[in-house]
Amino acid sequence: MQLDNILLEMTKRDLEAAKILYSSELYPQAVFYLQQSVEKMTKSFALRFKIITENELLEIGHNPLLILKKLIEGHGETLDTICDVINKVPKFGDLTIIRELNIPDQYEDLEKTDVMFNDIIKVKKELIFYPEEYIIQLFNELKQIESEIEEKHIELTEEDLRKFKENFIQFPAELSDKFPQISSEKIDKQELEKYIDSKEFIELLKKIIHMIYDSTYIFPSLIYLSMITFPHAIIARYPQDELNPLKIYTDELPIIRFFGECTKIMEKTIKKIESMYEIQEVSKHAIH
Repeated sequence: MQLDNILLEMTKRDLEAAKILYSSELYPQAVFYLQQSVEKMTKSFALRFKIITENELLEIGHNPLLILKKLIEGHGETLDTICDVINKVPKFGDLTIIRELNIPDQYEDLEKTDVMFNDIIKVKKELIFYPEEYIIQLFNELKQIESEIEEKHIELTEEDLRKFKENFIQFPAELSDKFPQISSEKIDKQELEKYIDSKEFIELLKKIIHMIYDSTYIFPSLIYLSMITFPHAIIARYPQDELNPLKIYTDELPIIRFFGECTKIMEKTIKKIESMYEIQEVSKHAIH
């Protein structure tokens, strides 16, 4: 079993433990396991999509801030890759499904997130007491992203499919530097042409498109959940700097008040990540 899959399975178990502890009103322990669940999910995702290596994972250890920084950088690199594809095969940028990704807005949101990240480093201790309005703002942003994805009805039109087929054949020549696994030396063009006319290819393409759109929810979800939970990595377990977890973690603490919402977002994100992993495995073996 690969490390990313092990971490994702542990994510689910930590989350289940967090819910049980919360229902028993063992709030410090519940928050700790929630934080651990978010951390493992982030590490799993970052490993799977090569945002970090296993060696970097060892160096990062249990420092949530380093993982969060890598995740923000990884999201930027993903957007850069999509832009590279559009630049090398411009007609892909004309596809409705690509236009609706709204890459410029995603870059703008990422810049805001990076500024937010740099700000929270300076006030880590205070973030244990994240104000309610701040958590609500992050949750509302996630709801808006989810709503926008649902409104787009991500479907391939016949025109999109025709354009995609016309340009897909350029991938090996144009993108071999970015995607070595589809270099022209490794793929038989006749086989490729035959494959892109198959129902199997169309179904896979639809899944990949959904995966791309899901990633526009997963990245901010991981980043926001990490921001909310990382200050609790130590204090939820041990008294620190005159802070007593037995007194801090009460019904009045915002993270306790919004614990249920956090777990719902976690469950939704895990489901989307599992779907991405499955689609990625299928796409690996789609073209031989």
